[in-house]
Amino acid sequence: MEWVIFDNRYPPEQLSILDSMLSEDSPLNAKEQLHIGYLQYGGYHNFPGFTYHQGKLLYPGDPPQLPWAYTKLRDEAILVYPGDWVLILQHDESFEVCRMD
Repeated sequence: MEWVIFDNRYPPEQLSILDSMLSEDSPLNAKEQLHIGYLQYGGYHNFPGFTYHQGKLLYPGDPPQLPWAYTKLRDEAILVYPGDWVLILQHDESFEVCRMD
C-alpha cells in the first residue's frame, strides 16, 4: 500500500503497523482487515459522535483535526489523524472511526 504523508511530525513507523494489517490481495474490506489485525487490542470498533467534513475529523468540544496520513484500499480511503484515530471513508462519504493506539 502506498501512503501519502501530510505531516512529517508523526512517526512513519505507525503506518508500517497499519500497513501490515491491510492487503489488496485480501477479499475483506478495510474494517474487516483492521479488525482482525487489531483483535489483540479489542479490534476495530466505530467510536460514535464524530462527524467528517472535507477531510476534517470533528468531535464535539474538540478542535477540528486534519489527517496526517492517507492511503486507499480499493474504493475505501483510510485516513490517520492525531491521537491515533483511524477513519475509513466509503465512496458514498459514510465513515467509521476507531482509536488504534
